[in-house]
Amino acid sequence: MAIYSIDELNTILSEAEGRGVVFPRELKNALSCATSPHYKIGVVGRFQVGKTTLTNRVFLKDQLLKEGEGLCTTAVCTEVAYGPTQKMIVVKDGETREVEQPSTADIVATTTAETEEARLVLAQSITRLRIETPNESLRPYTILDTPGIDDPNRALLDITTYRELPQCDLVLLVAEAKQLSEVDFAFLNGSIFKAGLTKVMVLLSYNKDDRRLAAPGRAMVLDTVRASLTNRGLKDIPVRMVCYDGAAPDILDTPEKVEAEVLGYLSREVAQGRVIRLYAQVAAAIAARAQEQRLLGELAKKNRAEIEQLNRQRELEEIELEGQLETIRGRMTRDLRAAAKEVRGLVSQRCAEFKSATAQGDAANLEESELRSQIDALCSDVLAQAQQACSEVAQQHMADVAALLDGMDDFLGEAASEADASIQRPTGSTTKKTNLFTANVSDLIAGGGQMLEEVGAWEAIISRLPGRWGAIAATVVNALPTVLGFLRNWMGKAEVENRFVEVEQQLGEAVDDLFARFKSEALAVIDDRIQAERAQLQSVFQQALDDQEDDPVAIAAEVEALEALIARLTK
Repeated sequence: MAIYSIDELNTILSEAEGRGVVFPRELKNALSCATSPHYKIGVVGRFQVGKTTLTNRVFLKDQLLKEGEGLCTTAVCTEVAYGPTQKMIVVKDGETREVEQPSTADIVATTTAETEEARLVLAQSITRLRIETPNESLRPYTILDTPGIDDPNRALLDITTYRELPQCDLVLLVAEAKQLSEVDFAFLNGSIFKAGLTKVMVLLSYNKDDRRLAAPGRAMVLDTVRASLTNRGLKDIPVRMVCYDGAAPDILDTPEKVEAEVLGYLSREVAQGRVIRLYAQVAAAIAARAQEQRLLGELAKKNRAEIEQLNRQRELEEIELEGQLETIRGRMTRDLRAAAKEVRGLVSQRCAEFKSATAQGDAANLEESELRSQIDALCSDVLAQAQQACSEVAQQHMADVAALLDGMDDFLGEAASEADASIQRPTGSTTKKTNLFTANVSDLIAGGGQMLEEVGAWEAIISRLPGRWGAIAATVVNALPTVLGFLRNWMGKAEVENRFVEVEQQLGEAVDDLFARFKSEALAVIDDRIQAERAQLQSVFQQALDDQEDDPVAIAAEVEALEALIARLTK
């Protein structure tokens, strides 16, 4: 199994910089952060199950956040992080306000409301609430405290909890020390993974006063929950039982043990994943430099007239390339438009089915929860169809894009092979001819028989979008349940039918917006990639045409040294 080391990565990065590799500032910042990792942890669960208790006892080691009492009142997600002074930062209605030394009462007044309508209004108006406190134990973490996932107001959850979760490195699902509820399973089976998060840990909150949970009972509950998760395809989610008073040494029974378990999981699963991604990014930068040097070595075997002729050929091919790229853009736009039309038809069909079912049924007996469930299912199905359609269109055209990228290098391919054979390499050289310019990074960074990632051509490029591309859909529809909120309070059947015309319109507009955003982002990513490759070729020719004479043998040795660095990343 491959071993990924930050120290080794830093060493390779330094050596590569000494050989002219320029790494993006963002990559170097990420590498620095990986040395002293900071994690964002979301704490979720049903109302009054112990979320805030866990946050206070394990991470804050202080009763900073008020624990729930009575009915659901929390309306806002609360970030808690280290800061030199204690203050509360609130972004409300687009304006930022800071409260120095906030009291618990100040926090409660900002995050809670008594009625469902008031809570929704509060959630809509406050887009961020962050508490900073000079608590040393918080240095490794930013903690996100959330409303209960069983909150009856799903519209509120969509614009709070589910909006914030994709930004977390890990979600802790807090539940009672018994079989998970259907609400918990619904959350694990759909909501959290659709939001783009993959790392979850289940913490079962143990109450020492529950006589059923002696040591054998605790073991049985843990086995039962793990079996249930396995049966639902969630066997990789770790499950632990926790309490905080040291009364049960067979489980995590102190805040320190809980924190150590969470930090250990983060180190194994999240931190390692970050390092693996950094390995791939460092390798890609080194590969780009190696290709530049390889082409420069080839050009160094030619006289100036030959280089100028090749450069003119390159310029002509760039003009042709732009025409081909415009054709691809047009085809992708056409196909996305057709896919959007098809999904809009699905919206009309599903809305018509909903109205028909309402007309045939007894409207007076239609429960609010059933109505909410039907609307949520409608939105989820339509958005899943839209996301799938976007992905399929992108895949159809990615082969053309990949061919363009290859073509930018291929016009020198035969000459490169000839130059490769004619250059006298240093004694002992064993450089392997590899087209690093077009190679898949996941192929370069394979170790121990295990690929880093299975990344197709489209995924490799689209991964440069801001966040997972599926998150575009989540952004588009975050406010949609709020628009539909009026349907979640009971109204007469006729009014439901009339208002559902508005539902169809709003959902259709959301679908159109999703496709428009996807098209804009995808084409921008493709253009950026093409421009980067074009700039690389231009830079190589500029170097070859300057007054400095390049030594093909020295350049070949430099390429070999760069390839050796990549080999160290794959061992």
